[in-house]
Amino acid sequence: MASIRQRADKWQARVTRKGFPAVVQSFATRSEAIRWARQTEAAMDQGAFRQVGASDGMTLRELLERYAVEVSPRKRGSRDEVIRIRAMQRTKMAG
Repeated sequence: MASIRQRADKWQARVTRKGFPAVVQSFATRSEAIRWARQTEAAMDQGAFRQVGASDGMTLRELLERYAVEVSPRKRGSRDEVIRIRAMQRTKMAG
């Protein structure tokens, strides 16, 4: 079920369906928000819905690099972990 509400100077559409994560998007006009909500609900009904996330288009090598920079430094064995991460990045699978 979609809900449309005004937040500040934008319109926010929220689509919630059982079996899918809640999807939220903001638009300049109410009609754009309604159109997007209808399209998203239709895609969910047809099984064609795919949520686009930050990891789309990211290779394993890039993901490992991000982990080495953002997560590993906060861990106690970070030096050894970074060595293992660098070794994984050199594999064919990391692409």
